[in-house]
Amino acid sequence: VNNEIRCLMTYIHDEECYLQACQTQLEPSCPGLAHQVGLRCLMHSRANAHLLQCMADIAQLPGFSGSISVSVSTKNSPGDSASTPHAHIPAQFNVQQDLRDDTPSLRVIAEDTDLRDDLEDEEEAVQVFHDVLCVSADS
Repeated sequence: VNNEIRCLMTYIHDEECYLQACQTQLEPSCPGLAHQVGLRCLMHSRANAHLLQCMADIAQLPGFSGSISVSVSTKNSPGDSASTPHAHIPAQFNVQQDLRDDTPSLRVIAEDTDLRDDLEDEEEAVQVFHDVLCVSADS
């Protein structure tokens, strides 16, 4: 437990920094996606606050000889929590880019009923997930 708790502290710190950096990088090019990353960061922060309190409680237990300070992570490959983010949106998913370039991709989505139905199902699932999160945050 003495080693693992420090690893968890480091991961939590690195993850929050990573998500905040992604949000900052996305803000100019895709504010909607940046907002979603910000919501994810907020959700993680709330859960992390509970975890940090639990770790502080563990550190007070008799016999605990470890440290709850943040260390330096060795996991810094692309996408890892300690890596430097390079957030970008692939061209095929960048709706704002599509609007600027006046490409027909939005017409294709509008005309493809299966794709439109899939998107509506996904939006409904996201809304249900959001509602569950709101209810769980209230309790």
